[in-house]
Amino acid sequence: MNPVAIQIMRRQLRLNEARYRSVLRNAGGVSSSKELTDAGARKVYEEMCRMAQASTPAARYVWVLWNSLQNFLPAKERNGAYLVGFIRKCVPTAAGISDLSQLSILTPAELHKTIESLKIRIENEKQKMADVPF
Repeated sequence: MNPVAIQIMRRQLRLNEARYRSVLRNAGGVSSSKELTDAGARKVYEEMCRMAQASTPAARYVWVLWNSLQNFLPAKERNGAYLVGFIRKCVPTAAGISDLSQLSILTPAELHKTIESLKIRIENEKQKMADVPF
């Protein structure tokens, strides 16, 4: 397993240092990614993938919409920090969300507002593309 994949997943989830170290300790049994064996790296990566899976249909739909929106975003904005910031901006009551593994803690109303905001953003981006003369 390539350690770069773990770092990419970490950035996608927007895990802070403490949360990342906790995953390394709990899943891989190490305190640094440099100490990971292949088997440990697989376990850490699988745990991060599990964290990325939303537990409700609405939270899964946020991931689907996010994947659609990424096609319109510059490369530097295609990360978990951007989506967390987007959620915090459109749903001020969701200020407690710190990474994308916490999508399931959003209330149904917060998820609904996030979904609708993502849909609007995608439509706006599609409209921008339609207005570009070729």
